[in-house]
Amino acid sequence: MGYFLSKKSATRLAPLDDAMALIGHGVSHHWALALMVLFIATCVPLDHAHGQSLDINVDAAAGTGALMGASGDETQTERAPFHLNVDTALVFDNDHSFEWVIGTIVQMEGGPALAINPKVHLVKKASRIDVFASVGLPWYVVPFRRLGFELGGGAIIPIDDLFALVTGLSIQTFFAGADIPDDSAVLAINGRFGVRIAF
Repeated sequence: MGYFLSKKSATRLAPLDDAMALIGHGVSHHWALALMVLFIATCVPLDHAHGQSLDINVDAAAGTGALMGASGDETQTERAPFHLNVDTALVFDNDHSFEWVIGTIVQMEGGPALAINPKVHLVKKASRIDVFASVGLPWYVVPFRRLGFELGGGAIIPIDDLFALVTGLSIQTFFAGADIPDDSAVLAINGRFGVRIAF
C-alpha cells in the first residue's frame, strides 16, 4: 500500500490492479521502464567497467521526513513513512570523488514498499568529514509504481578504515505512477542517518 495526496486529503491507495484500472493503460509504465534502463546503461561506461580496481562501500541508513502533495490551489503535508535505505557505492580506479550507487528504499510504515534508486555521488574529501552531493531516479516497483527524480547531499564521518557514520538529506519529486493523479504532484523531503562499511 502507498499514499498520494489529492485535493481532499491523503488517501490510502487501492491495490495495484485497481490503481492501474484508473489509469486505463500502461503507457506511463513502459516509459518509466525505458527511462530507468537508459539511466542504468549510461551510469557505468565501458572504460569504467574495465577499470583496474574496484572499491565497494555499503551504506545502511534509516530516515523519515515530510510528504507534500499539491493539486490545484491546495497543498497538504504529512510525515513521510519511516524507511530504510541500503546503498551500494562502486568506486573505480581508486577515484573516491565519484561513486556509482545502486540504491534501494524499503518503506516500513503504511504497508511495506520497495524502490530501486540508482544514483551518482560527487564526493569532496576533507581531513575529518567528507561531504557529497547526489542525483538519482527513485522508482517504486512493489506494490505500486511511482517514478521520480532525487537531489540530495550529506556527510560521511570516518570512524576508522572500515566504518563511518553517514547522514544525508534528499528531495524527491514524483511525476509518474499509477497512484499519482494527473492533477496532483508529490514531493518528499527526507533525512536519514546510518553507517557505512568499506569493503
